[in-house]
Amino acid sequence: MGKQIEHFGLSDIGCVRATNEDAFAIAGDEGVFVLCDGMGGGAAGEVASSLAVDAFLEALREDKPGANAEAKEIREAMRFAIVDANSLVMQRARLSAEFRGMGTTLVALWLRSGRIDGRVRRGAFLAHVGDSRCYRMRDRKLEPLTVDHSLVELQVQMGEITAEEAERSDMRHVITRAVGADARIEPETRTVEVRHGDVFLLCSDGLTGEVTDARIAEILSDGVKLEDLCRALIREARINGGEDNITCVLARAL
Repeated sequence: MGKQIEHFGLSDIGCVRATNEDAFAIAGDEGVFVLCDGMGGGAAGEVASSLAVDAFLEALREDKPGANAEAKEIREAMRFAIVDANSLVMQRARLSAEFRGMGTTLVALWLRSGRIDGRVRRGAFLAHVGDSRCYRMRDRKLEPLTVDHSLVELQVQMGEITAEEAERSDMRHVITRAVGADARIEPETRTVEVRHGDVFLLCSDGLTGEVTDARIAEILSDGVKLEDLCRALIREARINGGEDNITCVLARAL
């Protein structure tokens, strides 16, 4: 599967923050992509995101479903990998007052074969906690594949505010689920189809907080080379203020 994927990832400190609390990893040969956006005082956010990325990948490799595995089994492996990451982050937080209360978002994409609707085919398997996102770009149309675990998203779903008001809200960075926040973590998982040429974007809210979905779609439509597209997205976020760390990971199915 790895040879059927092009990929590129980049993280930028932004224009305001003194440290970068984002972390990401690409296991290209395995088709696995994971991105975390840490939170916590001092170096805690950096520690949480880095720990979660490493723990997720290690857990997935230790319990890797076979090529003909059911989609549900693959999603469960991803869910358990997030549970393992959560346990490790919480354990590390208990060991030091410096890291107490640290946490991180996590969004993961696994491009691989699996048994979907009764037959083995290529799929995109997703798992996430928090407000880091995954999108799919297909035929010049951008589709969000994750829904933020955030206070404003809950308010939108309940009809208390509009999507436009959510984008301007002072509470838009308050997340309702995070790795390291609670022993009983609830990752969200899903499976979507993959077509030749699909481009998947994993990103932290340092991108989506500064760049609209419409503008992201425009940028992703402008070029072919993933490195150029990734740098263009980060450049746009910096131009618009760059108030947070900005991380983008792109994967194209060949």
